[in-house]
Amino acid sequence: MDKKSLNKLKLKLNQPTAVFKKGFNKKNIEYLYPTLIVLSLNIVFIIILILVSKMLPPQVPLYYGLPRGEQQLVSPTTMVLPIVLSSLFIVINSTIAYFTESLFLKRVLVFGSYFASLLSIITITNIIFLIVSI
Repeated sequence: MDKKSLNKLKLKLNQPTAVFKKGFNKKNIEYLYPTLIVLSLNIVFIIILILVSKMLPPQVPLYYGLPRGEQQLVSPTTMVLPIVLSSLFIVINSTIAYFTESLFLKRVLVFGSYFASLLSIITITNIIFLIVSI
């Protein structure tokens, strides 16, 4: 192999690591601040839910897709599960969006995870208001 082809091969091998050399800053992570705001909102809502769970009955309905009865009921602290899963969904989608080149795919991943988080918060809030109104 001559030196030119060897240099081209070295450049091609070094390209995947160029992504990691950029570092984490506002310029290469789109929607960083909204993502942090939504994650902090989820954490605040989890803390509020843990504090409110002491005032709820011992069993609350969460799994509405299951048949009516005992299968739908969970302990109040288990109601944190949808919010934790949506936070995990935000982290995974933001990580995938970081490594994606397509701007459209980045937006779909990030805004889809925001929407999932919003729906989980609305669902848990509706369940709490349903229980309190009974």
